[in-house]
Formats: sequence, C-alpha cells, structure tokens
Amino acid sequence: MRSLLGTLWGGKWILLGVFALVVSAAATYTYTRVPQYETSTLLLVDLGQGQSAVPSLTGGEGGGMSPFGGGQRNLSNQVLVINQSDALAREVAFRLDTMEVHPETGKPLELLSTPAGEPRPRSALAGLLKERVQARKSGQNVDAIEILAGGPVPTEATLMADQYAQAYIDRTRDKSRESIQAQRAFLEDQTGQFSARVDSAERALAQYMEQEDAVSLDQESSRLVQQLSTLEGRRDELQIELDMAESALSKKRDELERIRPRLAERLSSGLQAELSQVQEEKAKVSAEINRVKTRNPDLDPRAGTPRARDLRQLQRRADRLERQADSLASEYVENSLAAGGVATGGGGEEGEGGSGISYVADLQRQIAQREIEVNGLRAQISTVESRIEENQSRLRDLPTQSLQLAELRREKQSLEQTYGFLRQRLQEVRMQEQSEIGFAERLRSAGVPGQPVSPNSQRNIILAAMLGLLLGGGLVVLREKLDTRIRAPGDLEALGEQVLGVVPSFEKTLEREFNGKEVLKIDGKKIRSSLIMLTSPASAAGEAYRRIRTNLRFARPDADIRSVVVTSAGKGEGKTTTSTNLALAQAQAGKRTLLIDADLRKSRIHRYLDVPRTPGLTEALYKTPDPGDIPSPADNLSLLAGGEEVPNPAELLGARRMKELVKSMEEAFDLVIVDTAPVLLFSDPGALATHVDGTLLVASAGETDGVAFEQAAARLDDVEAGRLGAVLNGYDPETQRGGYGYGYGYGYGYGYGYGDEDLEAYYEDDSDPPTSAAGRVRAWWNGDRG
Repeated sequence: MRSLLGTLWGGKWILLGVFALVVSAAATYTYTRVPQYETSTLLLVDLGQGQSAVPSLTGGEGGGMSPFGGGQRNLSNQVLVINQSDALAREVAFRLDTMEVHPETGKPLELLSTPAGEPRPRSALAGLLKERVQARKSGQNVDAIEILAGGPVPTEATLMADQYAQAYIDRTRDKSRESIQAQRAFLEDQTGQFSARVDSAERALAQYMEQEDAVSLDQESSRLVQQLSTLEGRRDELQIELDMAESALSKKRDELERIRPRLAERLSSGLQAELSQVQEEKAKVSAEINRVKTRNPDLDPRAGTPRARDLRQLQRRADRLERQADSLASEYVENSLAAGGVATGGGGEEGEGGSGISYVADLQRQIAQREIEVNGLRAQISTVESRIEENQSRLRDLPTQSLQLAELRREKQSLEQTYGFLRQRLQEVRMQEQSEIGFAERLRSAGVPGQPVSPNSQRNIILAAMLGLLLGGGLVVLREKLDTRIRAPGDLEALGEQVLGVVPSFEKTLEREFNGKEVLKIDGKKIRSSLIMLTSPASAAGEAYRRIRTNLRFARPDADIRSVVVTSAGKGEGKTTTSTNLALAQAQAGKRTLLIDADLRKSRIHRYLDVPRTPGLTEALYKTPDPGDIPSPADNLSLLAGGEEVPNPAELLGARRMKELVKSMEEAFDLVIVDTAPVLLFSDPGALATHVDGTLLVASAGETDGVAFEQAAARLDDVEAGRLGAVLNGYDPETQRGGYGYGYGYGYGYGYGYGDEDLEAYYEDDSDPPTSAAGRVRAWWNGDRG
C-alpha cells in the first residue's frame, strides 16, 4: 500500500490532469444538454378472475377466457399495447394536434413543431409520442400500469401522460362496449321494424272495422284473441332471443374452427412420439454406460484400449441424444404454446391460466352451453307454436266477419306485445352500454415535474470524478509499470547494486544561496556552483559526498583503493560533478588527491575549477609530468585536465602508457580519481577500468534508465572491471514516486548501444534544455516539473 501511494503521489500531476479532463468533459456534457423532465400517471386495470376482461385494442373479439392464461400475462399484454399500438399513438397525436395550445398555460405546444419551426405531421408526432411515452407494470402484485412521459417541457410531459392515459381508457371502454353495441344495433333494427308493423296492423284493423261496420267481438272470441296474441308475442320474443343466441354460437364456432387446424397441425406433428423414442434410446445408452463402468470400475475413458474407445463412443452418443432430446422438447413446448396464439400461463393448471389445450376445451364447453341454450329456445318456440295452432283451430270456428276481426286484433296485440318487449330490452341494453366504463380507471393524474431527470448533474459529476480518479490512477500505475528509470536507492538495490551514496538534489540550495547562478567567483577564480564541496560544504549534498568518501574507503575491506574510475551509463547523469566533488571531499579530508579528466572528447573539469586545459592528460601520456607541476586548484587537490584534443582517444586511454601513468600517480597521491566518458557511448571506460583499482557507476535519479544501467554494468563486468558500487545522483524524495522493482522488458535499444543522434547530443551544450513540444510532453509523462 505504501508503494502504491508513493507511485500515485509521484504521478500526481498526471492523475490530477486526467481527473480535471474527465470532470470537465462530464460537466460540459451535463450542462450543455437540454434538461429532460419526466412524470407519470397511474392506471388500475381490472383483469377479472380467471377470465380476461380485456378486449384487444388491435382488433379481434373481446371477452371470454384469455388465450394467454392468467391476469399477469394479460397485464403484460396491455403494457405491450400501450407501448406499441400505432392506433393509440395516432389518437393521442390527433388530440394534441387539435388542441394546438396547452389547455392550462395557453402556450403553443412545442412538440407540434419541428426544430426548424415547421409544423410536425401527425404521423411524425405519433412516432415522437411512442419515443417519449413508456408504460410499465407498477409493482408485482397489483394490476396497475404506470404511464411515463418525458420531454424538455415539463407541462407538455404532463399533458402527454394524461392524454395517453385518457386515450387508453377511452379505447378500453369502446372495446368493452362492442358486444353490447352489436346487441343495441340489432334491437334498434328490430324495434323499428316492429314499430312499422304495429302501425300497419292498427291501420288495417281500423280500416276493416270501418268497412264492415264491425264493433267488437263477443267475450269468448275476445278471450281467444287475447290468448293467441300473448302466445304469438311470446313466440316472437323467443325468436329474437334465438337469433341472438345463434349469432353468439356462430362466432364461437368460427373461433374454434380458426384455432383447431393449427392446433392439430402443431400437436399432431409427431414431435411427442419422436421425443419419446429419443428418450428411450438415451435411457438404453445410459444403462449401457453404467453397465460398462460397473464391470470396469478402474477404466479410464481417455486410455487407448478397445474398452476405453467403446466407452468414449457411448458417452458421445449419450451427449448427442441429450442434445437432440432437449431440442425436441423445446420445439414441442413452443408448438404447444403457439397453437392458435395460445400460451401457457403462470399456473399451468386449468382455471389458473392453463394451457392452449385447456382454452380450446373451455371454448368447446362454451359452444356446448350455447347449443343447449339454442335448443332450449327452439323447444320453447315449438311448444308455443303448438299452442298457437290449437287456438287458431278454435278461432276458425268463428263466423267469417268475426274471424277476420279476430285475426286483425290478434295480429295487432301480438305485434304490440313484441314491440313493447323490444323497447324494454333496448332500454336495458342502452343502460348497460352507458354503465360500461371499460376495465381501466385512473388512480393518479400526472403532476408537473419540478426537477429534470436528465441530465443528473450530481450523479454525472460524482461518476466523472470517480472515473477520472480511476483512469488517472490507472495511467499512473501503467506509466510506473512501463517506466524503467531509476528513481530511488531501492531501484539500484533491486538491480543488485551496492549503493555507496545518495546525493540529494541541490538545485534548490543553489537557487536559494546563489540565485541559480552557474558560475561563482571564489578567491578570484570562476568556480562552477555545482561544486557543492566548495560553494556549500555544509549542505546536505556536501554531507552526502563525505559519506561516499567514507563508504569508498570500506568498499573493499581487504584491499587499499588507490585509483577509481567514475563513469555513468549515459550523458548528463552527473558523473563529472560527482567525480569533482568526491575529489574535493577527499582533499578536504587531508588526502592528497589527483583528479584526471579522461573524457577527452568533452573535457570540462578545467572549466569547473578555472585552470588551463593544457598541458593535460594527452601531454602526460607522452611525458609523465612531475606531480608537483600538476595544477592544484585547491589544497591537497591536483587536476590533470584533458589537454589537447586528439583524434584517437580510445587508443590513447587503452594504451600501456595510460596504465603506467596511473601507477606512477598512485605512488605520488593517496587517491587518483579518473573521470571518463559514458559507458554506453564510448569504449573508453572499459579500457580505463582495467588500469585502476575500482569503478564507480553514477546514476541520475529520474533520468538513468534501469536497463541502460544494467547494460553499462554488464559492459564493465565484461572487461572484469572491479566495480565498487553505485552512486545515485540528484535524488529528491518529493518528486520521486515510490515503488521498486521496475520491469526490465523495455530496453529502448540499449542492447545495441547508442546511435548517431545520441553521440551528437553528447557534444551539445548541457545548458540547452529540450524546448520542443514532444520534449515537453515527454517530460510531463515522466512526471518532471520545470
């Protein structure tokens, strides 16, 4: 955890940058979107008990047992109807288009216009309504539907929800009244016909009595006429009921005939027999497998024996039969449920929303009941007609004038009785029609929403903050995994190096004490401010060099170290500053110290200590100088500068003369420190390392790549250089992130050395920082500041 926190702290600028970017993007998206408001209205749907009180809104007959079985399935159907019904959407679109303005606010309805300000066609408005309005079940144990509507205008969302609910209620009421309306139309037609027949009978009776001067019938004839009129009226009533019953029976029979062929086609397709056959065969194969395993308990199916091969074949056959049985079972169930549009309900039992077959059986029972009703009416009509025939035979015994008068009165009374019956039934049906309010009622109207549901500003910002932290942290950890640079002493230890010292970054010290000046004048000499042992010996960096001096003395307890090569893997890692300050630390300790600038390609130490470049090392290789003649820029410190430039520094430094020069200087000085070129750029350090007692490898915190450092150490080991340890230069705990054990799989080409560009960069002025955009991005990625 501590390592992870250190890693995150080291990459805090990347983390904060990603965090700010993600949060800013989320905030921009959130606050530039048009707010969306949502409201809802609640409907209670009466689905009945075991029967569907829900007629289809998409056509077909209503009433009767639900082909979907069970109230919960019907509620799902109604939700589907509201969400998918084009007719319902067109009806609401028509109502809104007719309104033009909001009934409460009086403002024009924005949804009636396109974004360009043109009128929106009703078909397009219906499509928009289907997108903005959604229905869903409200709870699991209640027959209620919630209709939600959304949009950019709160009042329009409320209007859409209420209008959709009202249109749905109206449609359910109209569909529930369809069968009653059919009865009303039939009764109205019959009432009109019988009204005309009554008027005709009255005119015929009046005309006859006027022509024949007939007054009335005797008491017996009047009683007989009254009986006939009553019987004929009853017969007409029964005939009307018979016509209505036969019409209902015909519809039930048509429905059964529509379902039966598909039911027979699906359920008589032989799937059940085929499924039974497959299951029997599977049982036989399973029994055979059990028999083989019982007789051979140690048999391994993966073995190469004949029995094992037979067992594998049986197992593959059993698997194939299992898949075939599953497929046939699924197909059989689907065909059973799909027959005639019927499907199983939740209960699976008859009376609890049974299957499609139970629906057909129930339909057949209804047909049988209708047939019984029709047969009963026919029997009653037959009985009434027999009684009418008897009374008519008695009526024929009357005199001719009385007979005609009786016939006319009988017809008039019978028609009046039937007409009265029709008017009574028509009134009952009209009352029933008006009392039919459908099966849906509104429990709660939609309210005007006060707060938008989208975008959810608080949620979006919180999620963006979490995502930003996650992405930023992930990017920092990814960079940590891909970054092989040495940043802390533990990184060197993880590479198997002995750390002789850690020099803290003294940039802040130089800035604070010398205002960041690179060159200072001390005793009339121009001295580089980076020579901390001269400019600020009491600083933490000065103490670090003294610690390196001490550790160097005990780097090899069994040997006396008289000469040391100081080098690094690459350019700009602080080897020259380290070698110079280490030499000053040795001199300040009273040790006679010689500092040799062996970086002949880029000799610089003479500028650090303000001494001439010549005569120097190149001249000393041809003629060994007297130790007293070597320039001494400080007490106990002598500097052998680079000397004149030569075209072949590698050959000079690797020659026997160099080795002899070092040995002679070891006799004159307590310690000889040799500053060389970088190991991975030139072969000079490898040649020089064989001439001295030990080699010190310098790494710059946050700059030196771990793979490069390993390559440098390997090259020194290849020439059997006596490596004393490593020094970590420029370490700043505040800017270096934690975490040890960097990966070694990202080599950056160090296995083949540096290229020409690296060599050219080596000779460039160190004071020129990278100013390109790529350089700045690279520095930001690496977590560098400045």
